[in-house]
Amino acid sequence: MRTLVLVFAFLPSVALAWDSEPVELEFSNRTDVFEQFEYDSGILPANSPVGVRIYTNSRGGASTSILGESELWWPEALTHGFMGYEDGGEFSLDTQLSLNVAAVLDLDAIDLGILEYGIWNETEAFDGSVLFDDMLLPDDPDGIATISSRGRELGPISTTLNLFTGVSLVFNAEAAPVAEATLTGWGLETDDAFVTSIDDTVYVEVPTFSQTRHVTAWTGELEASLDVVVTPSAELCITIVGCVQLASFDIDLPLGSYTSELRMLENYRHPLPRMEELPRTHDFGGVYMNTESTLDVPVENLGDLPVEGTFRIEGSDSFRVFPDVAYALPDDADGVVVTFAPEAIGQTTAVLVVETNDPSIVEVRIPLTGEGIQFPQPGVDPDPDPEPGGGGSATVSSCGCQSTSPATGGLALFGLLGLMGIRRRRSL
Repeated sequence: MRTLVLVFAFLPSVALAWDSEPVELEFSNRTDVFEQFEYDSGILPANSPVGVRIYTNSRGGASTSILGESELWWPEALTHGFMGYEDGGEFSLDTQLSLNVAAVLDLDAIDLGILEYGIWNETEAFDGSVLFDDMLLPDDPDGIATISSRGRELGPISTTLNLFTGVSLVFNAEAAPVAEATLTGWGLETDDAFVTSIDDTVYVEVPTFSQTRHVTAWTGELEASLDVVVTPSAELCITIVGCVQLASFDIDLPLGSYTSELRMLENYRHPLPRMEELPRTHDFGGVYMNTESTLDVPVENLGDLPVEGTFRIEGSDSFRVFPDVAYALPDDADGVVVTFAPEAIGQTTAVLVVETNDPSIVEVRIPLTGEGIQFPQPGVDPDPDPEPGGGGSATVSSCGCQSTSPATGGLALFGLLGLMGIRRRRSL
């Protein structure tokens, strides 16, 4: 189950569920952690007539790649979440170490000073890597990735220095470089919140545009160290006597360490559907019984994802809507038709309920009104109170329908002519 990190208020709750297109994320970084690691041991052991001096320099760095997805869904809230992949993260380390070992003879006792003689110069390149799941967040099982990369054993290297006839010094040396690095995840900074588990989600504000805009930063810490263990030894060899070991010891050389905060950014957008605003209300006016009036309701898509909607009527059966679904691609339009066919004389109301996948208008309720009226009866004055002396009268209903009745003076003249005709017939 997802753990909710509340940032913004809830949106209205409806039964439908929608989501945006997922966006693939790749957090990547390359840090040169071993650049400029130089080491000079000086003469070891100190104040010894026979010793060694070790010089090193190194190159190399740590590479990080974390793959995942950003997801956005609604309608209970516009919710931003993340999905990681199995083995979706890789942490790798590459190292190159140059090692120089010189033998040192302190011959001040015989007024020859200090003699330094290079006995070894070798470069070793080695690397290592580790895979991890999800996004290496601290509250998940994989919250830390560690690499320990060991180079091959260098040596043994042996060199002989002839001092006098029949007397020589034999120097031997072995070395083993070791590089280590640790990547520790702190969390994701996104939408003014901090996510510490792949199951965390964040509520974001509904934008005024047709897409949400996100800047997500993966944050953590990178630590690295480079060491080398050198084992030099020296023997004095006399031809008629044999060889005697003068010294043999391990030198653990911490060549350098690196610690730094690591911050990797991804900028991206989630497309959204955006529907043109619908009418807030509609009055059909007066409509004659046994007839109907219609209203076209356009569904125009101004967004970057298809607009989907369902339509239904709550209230009087005198209203109906067809079809009850609409689907419009970006920069396109669809629509439905609302019909009012009065079933009784008088005022009637209902509500057109629209549910859409537009997160800014998840549900819209549009009040509908209409009035059922009768057709005028022939010979019945539709205006029972005409103006004195007026002629014919016309009644215009709110639906635009019009009926006209003849004037009173015209009826009187028609009757007089008829009576004169009857009398003339009788006189003949």
